[in-house]
Amino acid sequence: VEIINPELVKCALRHITGFYERKLELSMKEAGDLVDIIFIADDLGSQNGLLISRECYREIIQPFHRQLIDCAKKFNPHIKIMFHTDGSVFDIIPDLIDAGVEIQEAVQTDAAKMEPERLKSAYGDKICFHGAISVQSLLPYGEPKKVMEECARIVKVLGKDGGYVAAPSHAVQLGTPPENVFAMMEGVLGRERFGEYLEKAGI
Repeated sequence: VEIINPELVKCALRHITGFYERKLELSMKEAGDLVDIIFIADDLGSQNGLLISRECYREIIQPFHRQLIDCAKKFNPHIKIMFHTDGSVFDIIPDLIDAGVEIQEAVQTDAAKMEPERLKSAYGDKICFHGAISVQSLLPYGEPKKVMEECARIVKVLGKDGGYVAAPSHAVQLGTPPENVFAMMEGVLGRERFGEYLEKAGI
């Protein structure tokens, strides 16, 4: 898809980025040394592929992502950058890494090319993954045993040698069976640690 007026788009993005950059500067000046992670969000994927071409991302959007990330790092070089995007973004992950993203959040494993094995094999030593436990299919519709087993499998795959934060791929949706939430926790923590958690919580 051709951008009819790219300069207008870039002008708008400069204005938007400038606003968030100023907001980030004010926040970081006040509390930068207390902040561990900066969260940035820009949905780039659909269920089956990218919303825009990889070339378009590189030319139009990536420079502004890099601008915000550089701003955060200027105040705290040790801060980690978490970037949220839903959908099938496998092909663009190298460009997110190049922009300075260190944690890719959501990890919609129901989307095309977003299988945990594929992600870990291609990028597991370059970026941390956060999410991957499906709120689209697994949590709302899976049987508890299946939920527990799949969550344990995801942790084993993405967590090999580190670089994974186990979490739902988005907010747990209304109508998700509570027993599936407990099954997710058991799958992630393991039966013994999950039992200890329940005991401490008085459940």
